[in-house]
Parts: sequence; structure tokens; C-alpha cells
Amino acid sequence: VKWRDSIMAYKQHFIEWFSGKQLPSYWTSTQFYGNGSDAMSDEVDGGYKITGGNGGSSQSQIIGFNDKCQFSHQGSVFNTVMKMSSTDNVTAKVGLKKNTSGGFNDSNASFFGDSAVGYFEAFSGDNSGRTGVSSSIALNTSWNNHKLTLQTANFLYHINGVLEVTKTDRLPVEKMQPSLQIANLNTTVKSISCRFLEVYNT
Repeated sequence: VKWRDSIMAYKQHFIEWFSGKQLPSYWTSTQFYGNGSDAMSDEVDGGYKITGGNGGSSQSQIIGFNDKCQFSHQGSVFNTVMKMSSTDNVTAKVGLKKNTSGGFNDSNASFFGDSAVGYFEAFSGDNSGRTGVSSSIALNTSWNNHKLTLQTANFLYHINGVLEVTKTDRLPVEKMQPSLQIANLNTTVKSISCRFLEVYNT
């Protein structure tokens, strides 16, 4: 077992507590379409805050592993505790993804918070297309536990310990990396905050 800062790495078992003054160097921050930002939150247990820009038209910010893909598309778990600052004119995509810079048509398995839908969704793509299936949990600004379990023939989405979606179509076809993304759809600044993240191969 090897400890370094706030991660534990053993057979691709990764844990991040998002503590300290800055994002550890194994993460890469990417700014899309504007003036977004990300930083440790100056709040008790505030975690890491990723903020979209205020220029409108999908101002987007994302963090990932710079396309170092270690987690299986057919046997891995992504588990996180996070919240959204707003449910209005916003899109959040959090989970496993092939490319930091690529679109969500590439291999991905995520949960999707989209104000146009109004509910958290299980969302995935297989390099040819993408689909989403809504849960019964409306978008909210509370801290929630989201767990994604990737298996050979399906993708399970739990919210706060309850199975909400079993998704069987458009499953990812390649190994992936953790990815956290926020996109603002108008000029009001919005963010997502994450205070715990765990990913491991099963």
C-alpha cells in the first residue's frame, strides 16, 4: 500500500478527500468555453469547488487525470459525495470518462444533473452515441452520495444508498478516468463541490 497526500493507490484503488490548500498534481484542470475556475472551498468540509464561467452558452470547467485511464468499463466502482450550488440553467457530469477534452459520446459512465431534465440521471456513451435514464431524485443543492457500479452487461446508479437506475444501453467500451464537470447555461455563476471520491476496479 502506498500513501501519498490524500490518495491511496493499490491495484487502481483511488481515494481522494479533497483536503489541503490545492488540488494534488495528479489532477488536471481544463477550462472550456470561458472563464471557469476550480479551487479548494474555503468552508468547513466544503471540499473542492469547480465553477463554470459567467459568459453564458455552456461555460464549462472540468478536472480529470489528463487522459490516464486506469478503470475498467466492465468492472469498476465510482463513489462520491458532492453537491450542486444551483439547479437552474446548469449541467453537471460526474463519473468516469475516456477523454478530458472529448465529448460525452466517447466512452463514459456518469451521473448527470441537467436543469432541462430536472432529475439526476444515469448517463453513458459507447464512442458512437450517448443516452441518459432519469432517477426518481429531483435535482437539489444538498450533499448526496452518488455511486456508479460498472458491470459486464449493465451500469448501476445508487443515490444515497438506494438503487435508482439499472442501465443496459450505450455502455462504455474502453477504460476510463475520473471526471468532474460543470457547465453554466447562462451568465449566473454556478458550481459543483466534491468532498470525497473513491474509484476502484472490481
